[in-house]
Amino acid sequence: MKCLFFFFFLITVLSTSLHVPVATGAASIAKTIVVNPSGTGDFRSIQEAINSVPDYNNQWIKIHLASGVYRFDRHCCCCAKLAGVALGVLVLRLMGWRVLCREKVVIGAYKSYILLEGEGAQKTSIEWGDYASDSGGHDTASSGTFTSYASNIVVAGISFKVSFAVALPSLCTLLCCCASRTRFTRRPACMREVQVYMIRSLVQNTYDGYTHTKQAVAAMISGDKSSLYSCSFIGYQDTLADLFGRHYFKGCYIQGVTDFIFGLGQSIYEGCTISTANSVEKPGYVTAQGRGAANDTNGFVFKRCNVTGPQKTYLGRAWGHYSRVIFYQTFMSDIIIPEGWSIWNSHGFE
Repeated sequence: MKCLFFFFFLITVLSTSLHVPVATGAASIAKTIVVNPSGTGDFRSIQEAINSVPDYNNQWIKIHLASGVYRFDRHCCCCAKLAGVALGVLVLRLMGWRVLCREKVVIGAYKSYILLEGEGAQKTSIEWGDYASDSGGHDTASSGTFTSYASNIVVAGISFKVSFAVALPSLCTLLCCCASRTRFTRRPACMREVQVYMIRSLVQNTYDGYTHTKQAVAAMISGDKSSLYSCSFIGYQDTLADLFGRHYFKGCYIQGVTDFIFGLGQSIYEGCTISTANSVEKPGYVTAQGRGAANDTNGFVFKRCNVTGPQKTYLGRAWGHYSRVIFYQTFMSDIIIPEGWSIWNSHGFE
């Protein structure tokens, strides 16, 4: 019990040290970059803005994201690698359609001191649809919609989502749609769009998180000293990879079914809403914490949070033999299975 109390005290102090500079405005911003897909900012894509930050940067740079669902909006060059898709894209463009590929974002290990700021989780969203063992050869780690490897990162007011695949419409379907003047999205004729959610899964909907859950990461945080405020993380399995480092989550919304907060991070979640999602896979598991040895300092603390949702769930299962998760002053609805925890593969380490 003393060890648990010491751990909670240590991580609480740590979380305060992580978020006070930004919360109080003590950190000075050396430069502000604006991203807007409309072209009115400094960059159209988030990744281009991040790439513009010099390696080994040591001054805070704010990247402000205008509201919208962020997609890579140049020529969908990744599609062009596939002849059939490239032909389809060409036909769409000749017919006046814009083809938008949703954007996948990575902050590299040497891109430190970035404040990535949206206009609110309901307004600014980054979406992608990779998942483990998909046709693109992704594993859990490479499936992330958003991945941050750098230290000293602050993120605020953004949603990170695992999207679903949709099939690219056939030429016949497109001709029929044009003949009937129907649209795939409710936009003016000059802005008609076909949204290609998953470039490597255009033939059929290969990922359906409701009927069969795959590991699909909405966000992976593996750099030290990372703070996230008022963000949303939407997925099914492995939604939030709290992988390595000291992290602080404040006022965030995290949704999933299986192991949807997992990793070896040394992290505190304060005032967050943790929600299950509907799925045929029952029950769910909120956490899968990976502490592997008694002297490891990592673990998750949930402070004044709210655990709710439509589906029954365990609070967690032991991914590591010394898995450590603390819920403190947290409201739990009746969706929690009475046993609370699953031992998983750690029998004998109770």
